[in-house]
Amino acid sequence: MKAKLFFQVLLFLTIPILSIGQTVIPECTTPHTSPDLEVMENIRIPDNSNIDYYLKVYVHVLSHTDKGPGQTNMGINESMRRLYNEFDSKGIYLVWDGNVDYILNDDWYDVPEDYICVDYTDDWIDDCPNDGIFDYNYHTDGIDIYLGSSLNQFAIGQAYSIAGKSEFIVGGYTKPEIDSDDIDFWPQSPVIVHEMGHVLYLYHTYWQTFGDSPGTCDECAEPNSNQWLCGDYIYDTPPDPKYGAPDEEEDNCQFMGSGNDACGVPYAPLTDNYMSSAYLDCRTSFTDGQVRRMKNAIELLPVLQSTHLQDYTYIRGNSIVCVFGEYSVYSNDTNNLIIEDSGNITVNITNTTSTQIDFELINYDQSDPEGQPVWISIKRNGNELVRKDIWKGKPQAVTPASIFGATDVYIDDEEDYAISTQLEGTSTRKDTASYFWKLPGFNPEENYPFENNFGEWQMNYLTKYNFVAKTKIGECSGEIKLYGINECGDGAILADDDGLDVHVNGGGSNCPPDGEPLEIVYYPNPADDLLNIDLSLQDYKIFDIVVYNDNQVAVYTDQSTNVVKTIDTFNLTNDTYYLHIYDGSEIILSKLLVINH
Repeated sequence: MKAKLFFQVLLFLTIPILSIGQTVIPECTTPHTSPDLEVMENIRIPDNSNIDYYLKVYVHVLSHTDKGPGQTNMGINESMRRLYNEFDSKGIYLVWDGNVDYILNDDWYDVPEDYICVDYTDDWIDDCPNDGIFDYNYHTDGIDIYLGSSLNQFAIGQAYSIAGKSEFIVGGYTKPEIDSDDIDFWPQSPVIVHEMGHVLYLYHTYWQTFGDSPGTCDECAEPNSNQWLCGDYIYDTPPDPKYGAPDEEEDNCQFMGSGNDACGVPYAPLTDNYMSSAYLDCRTSFTDGQVRRMKNAIELLPVLQSTHLQDYTYIRGNSIVCVFGEYSVYSNDTNNLIIEDSGNITVNITNTTSTQIDFELINYDQSDPEGQPVWISIKRNGNELVRKDIWKGKPQAVTPASIFGATDVYIDDEEDYAISTQLEGTSTRKDTASYFWKLPGFNPEENYPFENNFGEWQMNYLTKYNFVAKTKIGECSGEIKLYGINECGDGAILADDDGLDVHVNGGGSNCPPDGEPLEIVYYPNPADDLLNIDLSLQDYKIFDIVVYNDNQVAVYTDQSTNVVKTIDTFNLTNDTYYLHIYDGSEIILSKLLVINH
């Protein structure tokens, strides 16, 4: 017993203390060197825009001995879906077979930027030793995507170069405003699209126009356009001075700078472009010229030609199934393809053509308190061509007594509480909670930096996304508990003695009486098709749930006991509503609810 306890204590001590994040947003660090610059910049006439390309990709995930993989399966799928959503529409199809190369290296996981070597010199002699991330399991027949932890305080987005090697890395998060909920998890953000753009031979839109760019060739707009020859070498991306790009949501994605380009024309850069330096939420598009350049590079450059696939099979669809989900298999030849599954999901094929198979996945275990992993495998003649790992239902449940941390503490101590690895079925999606931490006493306040002598327990902003809770101790002793949250509900195990008992020395003057119910939690808000109302911390009763519109007309009514109640909001139009919960005739919750499909 002593040996087991000693291991658990050591395990907790390896969990990192979370910082407040980076308030100065780090930039893409992809070098602008290219081995094929002269070749490509002298071949601008071809136009391969109307050709579809299928490119093989490989996925690697940095992992840690104690913290586990840097991404859950859902996190990986969400990163890939961000790429699919953008590049599929451009006729550039990224073909991933569903396999993941997990790279176990604690140093690479913690500080990946210290282990990336690229050649910034012009001679294009590879001066990098073969001991960095970009040399680990690198492939010459595909594009290698390295994913770090989305919860790493050191955000990184970097391709090896502009079409030098077909590989890039994305990891970490940024939080531009300390007092806001605005967290960008880079592997699931437009950053991953940006870095893929570099692999496909796109420069930053401000390249050679921004004053710090080496080899400056100032770009001019009409009427004396030299956009083919200068700047980022693309005819429909206007000169971009970089400064004045929108750096926060309140800018409404509008250019905030001034000044003229080298030909005296006022700057009017694209602030919605993936390759710009704008606020991440503003980056939503490529220009026709950028698509043309990417496809020309795929057609003409050897490093990208080697990634082409003539025979391909891939799957598109969501990373989670709550009730049912729609999926498609695409292939150059669906003849003799069969779909196998993990046996805990129902597959219903709805349509088949020579190049596409559509099917539904149906979850008949929606009421299960804990979800399960599911897989789909596409085979031909017994050989697996592609697989997709999916999660069905609520997140993985927290194992009782698996929370670690200090148990004998004092008011105003700062402590970390954690489980050893992320729960499967959770993700790091912007503005969506992945975890719910129940801390002793009243509901904790979210403050960072923490306030002194506050009385109530406090937590930092990242706690709601993380399997680590950075806290400041309040007055109340009690039990710390945790459960995961996803769009299907939560994997709650919150019975007494399932958590971690913590004693606060000198506390107890302002604590709720034993058994007093805590505030009711509902999420997500804004809600899309489903809303979860957590009544699990209340005493057993029958509660009435009513949603009113602005005219005080009840548009939804139902009842629930003290469980996590999931209600269907699919038929509610986008608007602001009022959520009321009644205990008999007494209203115990009155909150605003936003529906945004």
